[in-house]
Amino acid sequence: MANDILKIEGLVILPEETKQDFINDFSKFLKNRNVEFSGNIGKDFIRTGKERAVIPVDTLNLSDRLKRILYSEKVFDLGELSTYYEEDIMNFHGLGVTGYQELFSVLKEYGIHPVSYMEETKELKFFYRWEKRELYENNIRTLEDVYALSEADIACMFDHHGHIYQRLITIKKKHTSDANRKG
Repeated sequence: MANDILKIEGLVILPEETKQDFINDFSKFLKNRNVEFSGNIGKDFIRTGKERAVIPVDTLNLSDRLKRILYSEKVFDLGELSTYYEEDIMNFHGLGVTGYQELFSVLKEYGIHPVSYMEETKELKFFYRWEKRELYENNIRTLEDVYALSEADIACMFDHHGHIYQRLITIKKKHTSDANRKG
């Protein structure tokens, strides 16, 4: 039961002014049950349910420009950035090199580390860049994400890219085989 995955699909339509309240309440609800959620609320991809630091942006000594950029990206809590991918942060509209350096120095100061692509893992180093992007767009960003999928899920996601399907199935089977040998 501890490794079971509950998959919920649906559509939630919220007025923009209540969306952040909903996300915060939903996150607290999941934390209390020790459940992690990865998915989209509207067009925003979120990960929630994990413990993370809560550091309101308006309490930080950041440049006004950087605060405006964070607010325009709907980031009101610096701790939220621990659930973002570095590449997503680098693509914040108007961030630039100076803003990037300022933001990452503050993140480092608070011990907040954004998530990285899984390019560094040896199992995925042979994927082409466009294949990695395809994985990223399907919210597959770590090997654990691959392991959590069933073969049917992988087939549904990548039926038009047979080679990605085959590679992911091979990775999943190797992991299952290794786990069976150890256990």
